[in-house]
Amino acid sequence: MLLEALFVVALAQDPGPPQVTAAPTGQEAAATAASSEAPRPSRRERRADLVCENRAPTGSVMSRRMCRTQQRSDAAADSARVYMQDATRGGAHEEMPLGGPGPTPN
Repeated sequence: MLLEALFVVALAQDPGPPQVTAAPTGQEAAATAASSEAPRPSRRERRADLVCENRAPTGSVMSRRMCRTQQRSDAAADSARVYMQDATRGGAHEEMPLGGPGPTPN
């Protein structure tokens, strides 16, 4: 019964008019051909741009080699730095702002 209802819903949907794509002009065709002919870097070149380290994933004791690009590695370090600053803000090493929780001055 559920299958029949699913078929009815699928058949009732209007697929809309068929989409017609225009043929590319000379410049568009040349740009597409040039971009598809661009040489891809070899695996060795791509691996040269990676920063690798041996880490244990969260919840595991087994370490594994994790490789990232330099940009992704820097972004993760910045994210961790911001998280630690937010987590330790207002701790014992900083004074509480006036009007915060605690006894009021007389």
